[in-house]
Amino acid sequence: AGRIGAEIRGVKLGGDLEPETIAAIRAALVRHKVIFFRNQTQLTDESHEEFAGLLGHPLAHPTVPVAEGSRFLLELDSKEG
Repeated sequence: AGRIGAEIRGVKLGGDLEPETIAAIRAALVRHKVIFFRNQTQLTDESHEEFAGLLGHPLAHPTVPVAEGSRFLLELDSKEG
């Protein structure tokens, strides 16, 4: 069976990462298609969007509303299944 994804450890995500770190993350994303960064509890919606901006130009979903106070993030909530 095919597999996708990789886990990157030791990186604290935010909008202030070094260009070399962003290049390595981008290369891993191209190679593995999905990247997991665990335990990023420091991220706010704003810093999450700043980090995403370092990888490219984020776009809001065309039909799903973004989370309140966000420009691009979707709210994931399991209360409705």
